[in-house]
Amino acid sequence: MNNYTNEKERRLYFDDLWVRLKRSWVLVLAITLVFGILVDLLGYMRSKNGNDLHIEQTAEELRAQLTQDELQDVESVLEYKRQIRSTQAYLDDSVLVNLDAMSIPTEKLTFRMSAGTGAALRSCYDALTDRAFLQKLAGSISWEKEPAYLGELIVVDQVKAEETSLLPYLNWDGYVYISVYGKTEEQARQIADYIRDYLSTATLMESETCTLVSRTQTVTINTALLGEKDRLTGSLNTITSTCNTKQAELSRTQKDLLVKEMEAEGFPAEDVSGATTQAQSESILQPKYLALGLLFGLVLGVLVVLLRYLFSKNIRSEKDLRDLTGLDYIVRLGDDPQNAALLAIYLQVQCEKSGLHQVTLLAARDLLPKGQQAVQALMETLRQSGLETAFCTLDTQDPAMLKQILSSRCVVPVAEIDRTDCASVQQEMNMCRRDEIPVPAGIVL
Repeated sequence: MNNYTNEKERRLYFDDLWVRLKRSWVLVLAITLVFGILVDLLGYMRSKNGNDLHIEQTAEELRAQLTQDELQDVESVLEYKRQIRSTQAYLDDSVLVNLDAMSIPTEKLTFRMSAGTGAALRSCYDALTDRAFLQKLAGSISWEKEPAYLGELIVVDQVKAEETSLLPYLNWDGYVYISVYGKTEEQARQIADYIRDYLSTATLMESETCTLVSRTQTVTINTALLGEKDRLTGSLNTITSTCNTKQAELSRTQKDLLVKEMEAEGFPAEDVSGATTQAQSESILQPKYLALGLLFGLVLGVLVVLLRYLFSKNIRSEKDLRDLTGLDYIVRLGDDPQNAALLAIYLQVQCEKSGLHQVTLLAARDLLPKGQQAVQALMETLRQSGLETAFCTLDTQDPAMLKQILSSRCVVPVAEIDRTDCASVQQEMNMCRRDEIPVPAGIVL
């Protein structure tokens, strides 16, 4: 019945390793997170340190470092910046879009053309919207903003700005109806006075002349202006959001080039400084470096668990105890109550074959509370089956316990996973082999 064999080499079992990984998930997660954060911080510092070098480069040097697609991305963001600038300027400076659409001070002028042709009507409209005319008008009324905004306040009722054909004017009656808007009645009056004086002395296409027929002051409602400012503001917010998203996707070099281009195009200082700040103050969260760090952290965590498993000097599993002792029957107590009953039956049968009635459960040292409970339950089961049972530890100095160990006729080694030293188990087996003490089974806790 003596099952002793020579010591066997410890082997690697992948199912044991998988169980170890599941049990060590907290350690693996901690290493993964710590390594991921460290690599992310290193990436952030690397990007931040490299920024100063990029900012000092010229636009030509920056372009040389970028591909055609990357340059196109910069141009796309720059175009959004231009749209934002022009839309914001229009919202700030346009008188028309900021008028109260339900109460607009208005001057209505009616002129009679000397010879009513459609071409003459169109030439009258072109004269009133010509930039040179608007610049002179701006000077006469002390207009400090863009002269083109004055053109929005002058409406020739019969003419659509986008219409280039003369067909709509074939049935024209020879009268020109002009509406002049203003932020105040005084502003509308000043613009109307200038138009009156200009058209009264101007000679238009085909020697046409204009004669003022009537002029009235009124307050009008322009439904087209209702919600126009909200629409433009919404459009501006959309463009700004898209611009910020695309700008955030640019690399550091692309952002530096964007700053250079904005400076060259004369963008306001606050816009340029905003782009510079974004180029210099990257988010501490670097997705590329964080993902790389988490990946390597996961690998490192698994490697740490694997190395701890490979180089552990303690019992790692039931299979590990079987390799060290050469025993065929190893039982794990605590997981399934039936294991204790099956072990009791097995030991009873083996002891009956050898005529033994005493079993010593031998551990390397005192067990943890959970292990003590499992062993006590097993000892009670063995006693009920008619076997005398004792529990001893190899590191004891108690003479009675030492005598119990040395006088044992049947020993069952008890090992705790990750706590019982392999050398202690081998010492137990060598002692039993020397004194020819039967070892029918082993216990793992």
